[in-house]
Amino acid sequence: MPPWMGRGENQIRGVGKALAQNLQGADQAQLQALTQLAEMGLVARPGEPATAQQLANYERVRQNISAPRIEAGINQACQGGLIVMLEDHGVAGTPRWRPFRLSVTQETDANDQFPVEGRGTSTNENAVILGISSRAELAAQFRE
Repeated sequence: MPPWMGRGENQIRGVGKALAQNLQGADQAQLQALTQLAEMGLVARPGEPATAQQLANYERVRQNISAPRIEAGINQACQGGLIVMLEDHGVAGTPRWRPFRLSVTQETDANDQFPVEGRGTSTNENAVILGISSRAELAAQFRE
């Protein structure tokens, strides 16, 4: 392994230019994510009717937490994580998008298995200031 790869200081994680294949543990991670998201109400519990929003979230999780998707973005998954945006109800029923990060580690446990564990969720709200103007407003400002 080159000296710039690894888990130490000033090293990057991932497989570099190699092609990741036969990734194991993605199905377990997907099942665990779906179970925890069902507890949060973002996807429907098994056997219960689902809303359109829950079905869309379920499909996003199935697409993004899968072996082919993680293999394709293994460097990103190991370094910063893969982001899955899920829709939730905001204030007054407006949609609110919540980012969930899937991070992959390259460390095995005593049984040479890669552990799958959730890292929790973020409740951060990003304040975004919008400056919306038109040419008419700008023209009015220059006339004064």
